[in-house]
Amino acid sequence: MQIAPGVKKRLVAEAAPDTATVRDIVWTSSNEKVATVDEQGIIAGVSKGTARITASAADGSGIQSAATVRVDTYDLVFIDSKSQQVRYTYGTGRFHITGNVKNGNVSIPSINSLVMAAVAGGVATEYVDVKPVKPGTDTITINVNSKRFTYTAYVADYFDSSEEEYLNLLEDE
Repeated sequence: MQIAPGVKKRLVAEAAPDTATVRDIVWTSSNEKVATVDEQGIIAGVSKGTARITASAADGSGIQSAATVRVDTYDLVFIDSKSQQVRYTYGTGRFHITGNVKNGNVSIPSINSLVMAAVAGGVATEYVDVKPVKPGTDTITINVNSKRFTYTAYVADYFDSSEEEYLNLLEDE
């Protein structure tokens, strides 16, 4: 599982079989500087790295299941449907400006244009809106003549907040 800092996702663990008398689960993270987990199995990304999230049967049987969580950093992290902006700069001259996204998880308005810029002070800064489209990661590229600006984006799965990942704890028969 891959998430970004500040993003939360839920893991669900169920004790089995249905006749198990102690059904409580104890959640732990191997590295809380990377990802934390609460008593409901909600993981929160903290900082870049990898952590192993373990669900253990609370009955002392030693039965457990685990998932590896990789937390990566991004230039843009979307946890809701609001747009964000990326910025690029250019100086005085004639510029052909284009923009594209790699995977389609985000979109940018059509910025393909030819700009004639006479900039006081020599440098202009422009901002482009980036909108989340679907969960996943993406790369945004803004080209200003031969100069390239690249940004990474992570779109959290806010579209379906009920999405969960399941772990099974099976009691020996």
